[in-house]
Amino acid sequence: MITVSRLSLFVVMLSLLACKADISVQDEPVDPVAQEIALAFVERPLLLSTEDGDTEAFTVSLQDPTAFNPGARLILKQNAFAQSAETELTAGLFAEGELFDVKDLTASPDGLTLLFALRSPELANTPDELQPKWDLWRYDVLTKSLSPLISDPQQAQRGHDISPAFFS
Repeated sequence: MITVSRLSLFVVMLSLLACKADISVQDEPVDPVAQEIALAFVERPLLLSTEDGDTEAFTVSLQDPTAFNPGARLILKQNAFAQSAETELTAGLFAEGELFDVKDLTASPDGLTLLFALRSPELANTPDELQPKWDLWRYDVLTKSLSPLISDPQQAQRGHDISPAFFS
C-alpha cells in the first residue's frame, strides 16, 4: 500500500513538472484596485572568495564605511512577488565581469527616485590612494535613467561620497 502511494505521488509530481506552467507575472495586467509597489534592493554574494582559494562569509565593517566589497548588484523588481520582473539597474556601467560595489540605497518619499553609493572596480597595479572613490548615483524610475549626482568625474573623485538621503 505504501509503494502504491509513493508511486502515485511520483506520477503526480512528474505530470505537474511536465506542464511547464509559467507562473511569472512579467506581463500581468495592472489591477485597478491594488497599488503595485516596486521593490529595489542591493544583491550581493554571501560567501566571498579569498586570495588563497577559500571562502569566507560577507561581513560589513562599521569601523570602515568606505570598505570595498565587490560583487554587488542593484536590482529593481516590478513588485514584491517572487516571480515578478527584475531589472539590474547597474548592468552596463562596467565591462562584463568587472566587480563593483553598491550600498546605502534610499528611495524618495514618492518612490520615483533612488539614490545609492557606488564604487567602481579596483584598478590593477594601482596604490590604494589612487583607487576609485565612492560616488553617489541617482536612478529616475519614470525615465529609467541612471546618472552620477556629481557629473564632473574629477570633482567626484576628490573624496568618498556615501549615505545619501532625501530631506522632506
